[in-house]
Amino acid sequence: AGMLVTPVGSSVGTATLPQVAFSHVSRNSPASQTVASNGLTTGKDGLWMLEVIAGFWPHICKFAGSKIKDKLTNLQLQMGQPLPPSTYGDVDQFTERLSRTPLPLPLTVSWINTLMNDVFQLLRPVVQKV
Repeated sequence: AGMLVTPVGSSVGTATLPQVAFSHVSRNSPASQTVASNGLTTGKDGLWMLEVIAGFWPHICKFAGSKIKDKLTNLQLQMGQPLPPSTYGDVDQFTERLSRTPLPLPLTVSWINTLMNDVFQLLRPVVQKV
C-alpha cells in the first residue's frame, strides 16, 4: 500500500503531532519584502517557505553555474577548439545576476522575464555569431 500522510496537528493512534509555529519569520525579512513588492499576500506558512528558498537560492545558482561550466568544458573537448576566454566569466556573471533574484512563489511574470533576460545575456555572444 501507499504511504500514510497525516496533517500537522492531527492524531495518529494516541500520539498527537505538534503544531509548528514560524514566529521567527519577520515581516521585514527579504522574503516578506519580495512578497510585498510583488503585490502578493501570504501567511506565515508561506513566508517560511520563501525564507528557505531565499537562503538556498544562491547555492542552487552556484551549483547550476558549475554544471553549465562542466558542459562547456565537455563541449570544448568535443569541438577540439577552445572557447573564448570570457565564456566562464559570462557564466559567473549569469549566476551572480540569477542569485540576486530568488525564485518567488507563486512564480511571477516579472521573475520569468528577468530570468529570460539573464539567459539571453548569457547566450548573446553565441546568437550573434549565428
